[in-house]
Amino acid sequence: MRISIVLIAIVFSLAAYSPVQDLPLSDILSKHCEAVGADKLQSAKGIKLSGSISLGPATVPVVFYFYKGQARVEYYFDPEVPAVSVLTEDEAWKTNPWDTETREELKGNELIQLKEWATVTGILCNHQALGYTAEKSELGGDSCYVVELTRPADAATYTVYLNEETFLIDKVVKSVFTRGEYQITEIIYTNYLQSNGIQWPGTAVETFKERTVNSVVIEYFESRIKLNKNLFKKP
Repeated sequence: MRISIVLIAIVFSLAAYSPVQDLPLSDILSKHCEAVGADKLQSAKGIKLSGSISLGPATVPVVFYFYKGQARVEYYFDPEVPAVSVLTEDEAWKTNPWDTETREELKGNELIQLKEWATVTGILCNHQALGYTAEKSELGGDSCYVVELTRPADAATYTVYLNEETFLIDKVVKSVFTRGEYQITEIIYTNYLQSNGIQWPGTAVETFKERTVNSVVIEYFESRIKLNKNLFKKP
């Protein structure tokens, strides 16, 4: 009798264990893009998100605006006059918290980050346009799907871990050359929000050597809204 109970327990354990399906890279990317709503983006028109961003010890309100590849991010260090970062087809510029009047060119990792945000549906669905090559990785084993992105321009790598059920991104490990060396950071994505079929992580926490370096919490997400096109122009 005891042996029968043990055998039954083993059978149920094996049934409960369901390793991820062995999918080719093209299928993994396709399922991910479907999950985040890439096919809904064309009809999304204007997109607005708001919440807060923590940069070191400071946490400030932040607002994102996206429209057909253009992006504007407002950082409210001053509750009335934000510092902004803007990306259009022709230019990328920003103002600083200590000088919201002077415009300067946006470049480096700040520009890369804004371009990735501007895609709305993320780096995997837009990896070629963003200058990445993609390969399937076996790092996830039987527990998740993993895609390795490499940016040949500067040899930066993003190791992207996808949830085995939802195909949404759970984690990204970034290796980026900055300040004379490669720095490895980890970003955890949780609490996805949905608007008209488009998914956006409600929480993104980036750590470096087990210390949080920045985090973004989104509380409001709306798509298919009409945006003032002057948002993306220099005043």
